[in-house]
Formats: sequence, C-alpha cells, structure tokens
Amino acid sequence: MTVVARRAPPSRDLGGTLYVFAAGLVVVVVVGGILFSVLLSAFATSWFGGWFPDGYTDRWFRAAITDFDIPQILLSTAFITLAVAAIAVVIGVPAAYVLARRRFRGKAVVQILLLLPLLLPPITYGIPLATMLYEFRLAGSAAGVIIANLVPALPLVVLLLTPFFEQIDPNLERAARILGASPRRVFTRVLVPLAAPGVLAAALTVVVRTL
Repeated sequence: MTVVARRAPPSRDLGGTLYVFAAGLVVVVVVGGILFSVLLSAFATSWFGGWFPDGYTDRWFRAAITDFDIPQILLSTAFITLAVAAIAVVIGVPAAYVLARRRFRGKAVVQILLLLPLLLPPITYGIPLATMLYEFRLAGSAAGVIIANLVPALPLVVLLLTPFFEQIDPNLERAARILGASPRRVFTRVLVPLAAPGVLAAALTVVVRTL
C-alpha cells in the first residue's frame, strides 16, 4: 500500500507567505521609522510642527567630541575592556581545566566561591573593594578599574569554560602524552584548540559585561 503525502492547498501556502511578509513589513516600517526619526533629530537644528526639521547641523556631535573628549573615552574603554577579557581568559583557562580534570578536597567550596560574585549584589563586594583600591592608591586609575571588573569577570570565565573541558575526551590527552608531548604542549596544542569555541564565547561574554 502506497501512502501519498497530502500537500497543503496552494491558497493556504499563499496565505501564510502573505502573513509573514506583512508582519515583516510592519516591523521594518515601525523600526525603520523610529531609527529614521532619531537620525533626523540628531542632525536637526530645530523640529517643531512639520514633517521634517527646519535645518540640519553637526554641531551637536562636534560639541560632544570637543567638550567630553569622546575619542579618549572610547580609547580608554576599549583598552580596559580588552585588558579585562585578556587577563580573565589567561587566568581562567588553566583554572577551568583544573576544576574540570582534577579532584581535590574543597572543590565544591571553590565552585561556590566562584559563584558568589555573580550571585551577590555588586554593592556587597564593591564597597570593600573600593576601600582596598583607595588603600593601595589605585582608585580612579586604569589598573583599579581593571581589577574591579575582574572580580566578576574571572569567575564567569572559569564557570563557562569548565563544562567545555569536561566534554573533551581525556583519551586525547593520554594519546598525546604517549606520543611524547609534554603537559604544556598537550594543553596548548590539544586542549586549547578544542576548547577554542568556549574560550571565544567566554571572552565575548566578558567584553559585553565589561562594557
């Protein structure tokens, strides 16, 4: 007995297509209209009682750049963000590997301590951290900002990467050691490339969180 698949009527397919097209068109028009009006407002001298502004100027942007030193702010933000991500990854990758591969007394306590900066309100550790930074005269400096951002960023990297290392087959490490690879070479040439997607995801998460 041959079973023939029944196709939906052409009218139903056409109706679904038109519905999707109409919904997409509404979204594009609404979002596009909002973005267009914001863009016009940014360059408008004044805009009252008409479809379009009375005139256009870029003085608002020039004033923001000169008065608030926007380029320096952007450079400082980029430097601090990249520094936090790099330090968190460099320290977090080996720490995540140890948590994934090694069994030691107090491992559960370490994992709980790593969760605390992510679960507790920032003010609970922010005030003691600020006091410490003032004591070491790091408050207001780039190093102080980096340290403050590392408090939640480093545990986040460790907790994100630990499952990636747990999913890597330990037999790959044993095979590399049998072939003569040193522990450092196994880590850098075998484990890190396999965990590269997780490392990238953790780094991007830190960048977004720091910004």
